[in-house]
Amino acid sequence: RNLLGFLQSVDADQDGSRFTRLIAFYLLALNNLGYNPVLDRCLSCGRPVDARPQGFSPARGGFVCQACGRNIAETIALDADQSRALRLWQTHQALPDLAPARAKRLLEVLATFLNHHIASRNKLVCVKYL
Repeated sequence: RNLLGFLQSVDADQDGSRFTRLIAFYLLALNNLGYNPVLDRCLSCGRPVDARPQGFSPARGGFVCQACGRNIAETIALDADQSRALRLWQTHQALPDLAPARAKRLLEVLATFLNHHIASRNKLVCVKYL
């Protein structure tokens, strides 16, 4: 029932925040499945992340700083707004609205993260159709 209500509210959304709501839902689902990405520190050097853009490593499971990201294959660059949105979510603050293109890209990054950690024959393809 809650899922249906959520999906109906997203479908009725006309102000462009639907992607922000989808990201919040996706992150909550990842958390509930035990696939919560690490978003408070660099997974390579351990330094706390700051306001700068971060890299996201699906294989490592979260953020890598810019310095470490240069040396880690398949690091996905995130802009400062995308990085901030993920950090805010992890600290249980509301997700800020992102421009639809940035939010959609963030959904694709999260799908890549989950796809890396599940069996290859069970890839999520639904994000392609957003």
